[in-house]
Amino acid sequence: MASADSIDPAAVERFIGEPLPRGATAIRSDGESGVDTRTLLRFDAPLVDATGFAARLLGRDPKPGEDPVLGHFGTGIDWWSPAAGPGSAGGRADDRARNRSYRVLVVPKQGGMATVWLVAFSS
Repeated sequence: MASADSIDPAAVERFIGEPLPRGATAIRSDGESGVDTRTLLRFDAPLVDATGFAARLLGRDPKPGEDPVLGHFGTGIDWWSPAAGPGSAGGRADDRARNRSYRVLVVPKQGGMATVWLVAFSS
């Protein structure tokens, strides 16, 4: 994956197995491959779209107040600062069919928007 200046949303979507919401903005991504592959993703979207995206990855609605503890994954990446706040919802899930694990946090913002923080890795 690449920095925000050269991000390839199609590559991110292929890895996570879900399309980003059409209204996604401020998309940032970073990744690494070694024994496992890991992608960090952050974007803003309307709250309803952000919640739907998270639900598709988790296989359920994100749980209010659940913080999947994402911060340590992006150590050293200046834009990676996920933090749960009022109204946040999240969760963790494994998708054995795709060999993926997900941790996702949806943080509401003003104006009906939300920031989505996602860690996806091969498991």
